[in-house]
Amino acid sequence: MPLALVTGGNRGIGLACAEELIREYGYDVIILARDQKRLARAATTLGGNTEIITVDITDRCKLCEKVRNTMSRRRQAGAKTDLDVIIHAAGILRLNNSLDSVQECMRVNFIGTYNILHEVANFYMRPSGLNERNHKKGHIGIIGSAACLSTFPGNYGAYAASKAAVAAYCNYARKDSLINKGSTLTVAFPSIVDTDMTDTCEAREQRSYIAFPHHTAKSAAQVIVRDVLSGKRTSFITRNDRFMSFLARIAPELFEKLVERKVERACR
Repeated sequence: MPLALVTGGNRGIGLACAEELIREYGYDVIILARDQKRLARAATTLGGNTEIITVDITDRCKLCEKVRNTMSRRRQAGAKTDLDVIIHAAGILRLNNSLDSVQECMRVNFIGTYNILHEVANFYMRPSGLNERNHKKGHIGIIGSAACLSTFPGNYGAYAASKAAVAAYCNYARKDSLINKGSTLTVAFPSIVDTDMTDTCEAREQRSYIAFPHHTAKSAAQVIVRDVLSGKRTSFITRNDRFMSFLARIAPELFEKLVERKVERACR
């Protein structure tokens, strides 16, 4: 069976992506996160040959150690150790623009992505990204956010900045020898997805949460996994998400007016 690693696989989009890979594509999956209890519950839900790695992705040394130990155990058991797919969904949302929030978002969302690309993808993706059996490339998927492509109403500054850094860095990772040259790299830009990360009073009070359509984690994962396995550069959950992100880049003033109208209508 092909093997995938999903970070943030204990909840939300990460858990939904892990389930999609197992149920629809027949993958063995390793899920990685820092909350051991939630990881164990997620592994029970996913069933099959799901393995867990409990580690904080911002701790580079621990990340290397835990992944190395897991792969060593698999090797000793005669199991597959080369990864065909990595989906990096671990991240945090902070809805204020304090310096502490900026630093925390950058540390988890950006530095965490850097560590996954350099310390996991570089060493554990199938050599040259090639699958000898069917000659398909290895695939890496990074969960970004539509918030970094447009100005959402609300206090998304710290979060959006960290996701913008992720998207920019991935553009260079494709060109330079930062990741395995044979692997594809997809950055997903989901808009509002109903997960426990967004299911807080603070998040629900944001005007964009009121005005914009919501996606379920399952529907988001279906599109993201499909696009990652297809090797697309970017992934948007709907055509409207793609259009709105495009509009925000080429006509930001028009985009902001449209958003304000949506907010006004939603709040009446």
